[in-house]
Amino acid sequence: MADLLEPGKTISFRLPNHTPSHVITYLNKLKKTEGRKFSSKIAPLFVDAIDDRIPQTDPDYYSLPIPENLSNEERQWLENKHTKALISQIVLKLATDPAKAFELLAQNNEPQEEQPQSEKLFQANDVAASFMDQAFFADLDDDDD
Repeated sequence: MADLLEPGKTISFRLPNHTPSHVITYLNKLKKTEGRKFSSKIAPLFVDAIDDRIPQTDPDYYSLPIPENLSNEERQWLENKHTKALISQIVLKLATDPAKAFELLAQNNEPQEEQPQSEKLFQANDVAASFMDQAFFADLDDDDD
């Protein structure tokens, strides 16, 4: 049985003969600038291209890209099941009552005081806190019946 692919597994492939010249130029430039880090730079491109080709088979799920410049603490916060539930409720609110959701976002989008650098640890911002305080979160546990 062939080895199964998994994260961290090395794979290799040949560029097809019909690869456009601008792609080859880009890859050569990237290989020259990145050196040994070349494969770590093209791997996300490869994965993203494959991911874009896979049809969404479950209509109840939707993938959203996250910003690349998040800290580890911010990524951990996003991976938390409670955060995912919060984001799901925000999306639901945006879909069912976009005017109210955007009104709430606009109210909480005022400039805030700058915190000293030592106090700039990641925290849920006022927008998230305000959403959590809204009435539409009052019945989150009602679906367990």
